[in-house]
Amino acid sequence: MVEITLEQAERLRRPNKTFRLFQPTEEKLKELAIHLMKEELYIPDEKRNWQSIYGLISYYTSPTYPHLFYEIGDYQGLIGFMDIIPEYKALLLWKMWDKNVWNKTFARHGIEIINLVMDTYKLKRLGTETADPKVVKMARMAGFVYEGAKKDEFMWNGKLHDRRILAKYGG
Repeated sequence: MVEITLEQAERLRRPNKTFRLFQPTEEKLKELAIHLMKEELYIPDEKRNWQSIYGLISYYTSPTYPHLFYEIGDYQGLIGFMDIIPEYKALLLWKMWDKNVWNKTFARHGIEIINLVMDTYKLKRLGTETADPKVVKMARMAGFVYEGAKKDEFMWNGKLHDRRILAKYGG
């Protein structure tokens, strides 16, 4: 069992100037739903319907599951650490709908928050799967290694894309 100190808890609450804990309001959840529906490579065709999207959002925001979500900037995207199993693993979800937030400070702060969560929870593995080349680029910058691909596993607007599997390993 990982015991989180008060200092670590405060760092998780306020990791840096780019990321802050996600406070889900009705407006933000509606905006998230719209982004999930419309943004390229966020949700595959077979799950891109309102029922599936609201099911995902319910899962993301449920207090029952060990998730930790952060807003990027002024709600310009989300980064989520999902299904956290301390001293073992978690999944990374990265959705950035405002491309203007991308700069060197953002990249440095993204790496900081990933390392903070991995260190705090003593994760051995943080994995992610994506069809989005921008997420692959950011993950590699953060120290993730390419593990492979699921060929033609993600369909967006009828076009097949490979889903890339990446992971970062901790101590």
